[in-house]
Amino acid sequence: NKLGVANVQFEEIIDFDFAKDTLARHDRPFGYIFLFKWTGGKDEEKKALSDDSLLFIKQNVTNSCATIAILHLAFNVAGIQVNQDLQGFKEFITELPADMRGMALTNSECIRSAHNSFISFGSINADSDEKAEEGDAFHFVALLPRGDQLVVLDGMTDEPYVAAADKTADEVDIVMQYVKGKISESGGEIRFSLLAMVPDQLTKLKEQLE
Repeated sequence: NKLGVANVQFEEIIDFDFAKDTLARHDRPFGYIFLFKWTGGKDEEKKALSDDSLLFIKQNVTNSCATIAILHLAFNVAGIQVNQDLQGFKEFITELPADMRGMALTNSECIRSAHNSFISFGSINADSDEKAEEGDAFHFVALLPRGDQLVVLDGMTDEPYVAAADKTADEVDIVMQYVKGKISESGGEIRFSLLAMVPDQLTKLKEQLE
């Protein structure tokens, strides 16, 4: 809401084996945000997405990965409503290269203020070396199912990439297969979080009442 996204909420998926049960009361998820321990991004082969229709923001500002993950979904998924300020920012960055889009975050008052209101997670600033922070670093990426493919929008890469493809699996299954794969490759790491961005239930109930 503070960012200017009006009609979404998040549903945390605690048990990946029962993701469909968790999401059963919602309409189709808009996408997912995945949190995992940062390892430098060299642990998986990345197949570049041939479709360049997605608006991609490269992260070159410290601590901005969670905000960028939300914007990656808000700017690329039909049905998500954004306010006038956020729509204006989207239109402004569309013609910019991906790295300049990341820097533009620092010049957007609405985005910077919303992000920095959660100061315990780190404020947006111009320092791009996220890996230099002390202790374990954790990273947010957006997961966007598109047909039989799972696209990852990760600001620490140069472009969106296809992480998985399976013509026999539905969207929820392909996301869970990817997440379980990341966990199995982590060497015993258990600190993961998966959030589904779903339609706001209060908005849906108000529409039903009307």
